[in-house]
Amino acid sequence: MKFIHSSDLQIGKAFGTFSSEVATLLQEARQTALRALGDASMAAGASTVLIAGDVFEREQMSQSTLLRALETMRAFDRLHWHLLPGNHDHYRENGLWDRLARALLPPNVHFHVKPGAVAIADDDGTPVYLLPAPLFFRASADDLTAYMAGAPTPERALRIGLAHGSIQGFGSEGDASNYIDPGRAESAGLSYLALGDWHRQMKVNDRCWYSGTPEPDRFKRPPDAADSLCNGGGALVVEITGSRMLPNVQPVPTGRYKWHQLEKTLTDDARSSRSNRRFARWIAIWVRSFWICAPAAVSRSKAAKRSKTESFKASAQPCGRFASTNPASCSIRPNRIWMTSTAPASSASPPIGSR
Repeated sequence: MKFIHSSDLQIGKAFGTFSSEVATLLQEARQTALRALGDASMAAGASTVLIAGDVFEREQMSQSTLLRALETMRAFDRLHWHLLPGNHDHYRENGLWDRLARALLPPNVHFHVKPGAVAIADDDGTPVYLLPAPLFFRASADDLTAYMAGAPTPERALRIGLAHGSIQGFGSEGDASNYIDPGRAESAGLSYLALGDWHRQMKVNDRCWYSGTPEPDRFKRPPDAADSLCNGGGALVVEITGSRMLPNVQPVPTGRYKWHQLEKTLTDDARSSRSNRRFARWIAIWVRSFWICAPAAVSRSKAAKRSKTESFKASAQPCGRFASTNPASCSIRPNRIWMTSTAPASSASPPIGSR
């Protein structure tokens, strides 16, 4: 059994903190994330896509957004898509999921809005059962995967769990406050537990993974990151050859854009360190052949304002498509980004990143 594990597409996300031009690009990328997952599945020879919650950004979505998602999945008629309600798009009666069900639902698209083992495939004579744990509220005080330990399935069946929440003992990086026992895969006899909610890809144990979001959507780097690349932009290809065999899990890139968080200190004025050492923070999104650069939380202390570093001022205009003027800025070329200033050349940052 080979499948793609993904989560947290959050189709319909507004990206309200960005300019309208950039927000439009990012919104489109989230819609086309389904196509990226379909393409990745076909390339890997997978037959199934599991999306572990937060397919949509919110429970109230326009009909056109919902229908476009359905039609994208319909186009991959050799794939079976299994979708789970998460905290952003939790299930409620006559809500989003019932609206989708009343549409012309493609035969290869399946919603899992009730807990319980469901047969989803036959892998060369081995039955494959999915054990979903859908959310009915934005937050739950209970571990919704607890039922899996007692859910009956045929002997030697592949048991695959699908859930959305935070693993107990690992802290909380996601939005959902419902917690999941990190030993659930073992206690419930699962071949694999596919999790969503955390936007970075992470292995909990040999049978339990977070897929991360297929398209980056926030400026947050993994803990102890060695570079500027932010979370997200991939999925997992999972292959299981037997009910008690360990799964083979391989990351696969799916993101259209790469987000980078860049942090530079642009002054050596010692007084500024007492109030704000972060003179400017630069964030970049790689857009195939060019970078979009946007400042976040740019602030200056009084000491920094009096220093020569106030000469950091320019305009950002990647490939002529967007333009903005900011207190600090960057020079943009098709495949790299660096800080510019009217200060001596030795103080400028070297090029960062490449295609």
